[in-house]
Amino acid sequence: MELFGTAGIRGDVQADVTPALALAVGRVAGADGGEFVLGRDGRTTGGGLAAAVEAGLTSAGADVVRVGQVPTPAVGYASRGRQGVVVTASHNPPTDNG
Repeated sequence: MELFGTAGIRGDVQADVTPALALAVGRVAGADGGEFVLGRDGRTTGGGLAAAVEAGLTSAGADVVRVGQVPTPAVGYASRGRQGVVVTASHNPPTDNG
């Protein structure tokens, strides 16, 4: 699996984009600390993946501001001057997330 495509990490939640992967990505992203804004779309798998990303970020020493279920541009706006993570698969099938 190629991790980062042109739109980040996206794929089938059962096979590719798992909570374990989200946790690992959070740990790596948060390694330098700082503050992250974390949001997600309305997919049913978004809450679990966002929680895993948050756990990874905080375990690495980063601070997290949760904005919950919001449109992707809202995370961009809220993260001005900070780092941002959005759990979404955009237009991909409902079985995907990222």
